[in-house]
Amino acid sequence: MHKYPEGLLEFVKDNYLIMDNRALAEAVGFIFHYPMTAKAMNSLKKNHHLSGGPRVKVYTQAWPKEVCDFIKAHYKGNGHQKMANMVNSNFGTSYSRDQIKGFYARNKLDSGLRGDLEKGRGWNKGKKMSPEQYEKCKGTMFQKGSRPHNTVPVGTEVIRDDGYHQTKIAEPNVWMLTHILIWQQANGDVPEGCLVSFKDGNPDHISIDNLFLETRQEHLEMNRRGYRSEFPEITEAGLNVAKLRIAARHISDKRKKKEAQPMAKRTKENPTRFTASRYKEFKHMDQEQMKKAVNAYYFQGLRDAQAAAGFDADKALEAISQIKGIGPGKLKEIERVLKGAANGNETQ
Repeated sequence: MHKYPEGLLEFVKDNYLIMDNRALAEAVGFIFHYPMTAKAMNSLKKNHHLSGGPRVKVYTQAWPKEVCDFIKAHYKGNGHQKMANMVNSNFGTSYSRDQIKGFYARNKLDSGLRGDLEKGRGWNKGKKMSPEQYEKCKGTMFQKGSRPHNTVPVGTEVIRDDGYHQTKIAEPNVWMLTHILIWQQANGDVPEGCLVSFKDGNPDHISIDNLFLETRQEHLEMNRRGYRSEFPEITEAGLNVAKLRIAARHISDKRKKKEAQPMAKRTKENPTRFTASRYKEFKHMDQEQMKKAVNAYYFQGLRDAQAAAGFDADKALEAISQIKGIGPGKLKEIERVLKGAANGNETQ
């Protein structure tokens, strides 16, 4: 690992946020007699995770340091053209207004000048017209309460550039699409997220019978699939198909979401304990008999499963009695166990 003079790193950490790489390298060389370049200082900062601080200002032949410093020292109160004239006269250059404007923008320099006329700043503020001037101007003056020549009354209907009709519904200049106005008059406000459309696609055919309501999702589906037509019946059928397709997608999405969910862990009930007394009941059976008895009694004889499946102890006992080698005493014991399990009683 490279070793720097003692205190150098601490100096860099204390000053890297207020000094750029070039100034910091020069300071290190002067204080610690450790020559460094701006590039080496940048590498040192990266190696020690020191980010931020001022960047080294790079000057070009088009924008030398003395010109940049002059503009930054005099930009307040001077517009682009005036600053261009000042720079050109002082340095013998030929900067244009647009070049100075770009310099202001890149360096975020605000001259403080505004193009709009501030309140009370007009040259004729507070001055009265002479009688001669008033006589010349009064013919073109706006009179109190006067309205523009193109003002139209409420209820006027016009056709917009996109072909839709709109109607003026209030003063001074409140308009609404005519077909939506007709729909609202007949059915009330349009629900949120819905659109009023034309069945035949003709915006000039404004009639309540030619209008229908659709959601934005249905509107998109009909446009994508080409379900609209100049014949209202086909458009209505297309709307129904669009609704079916949207509903089918919703069902499919719900099914996929359900299938994506992890299956619930199945719970298993412990089978009836195989006690010594029960073992005696089956120890004399052969393999086939034992298999049938176990299937019929233990694994299918769980109390909850029996109740759900309608377990019949008598039928099970009748089946067991057919097994060769089971005498009356053993059969009686099996009967007691089977009926006790079926009734939910513990047997030993």
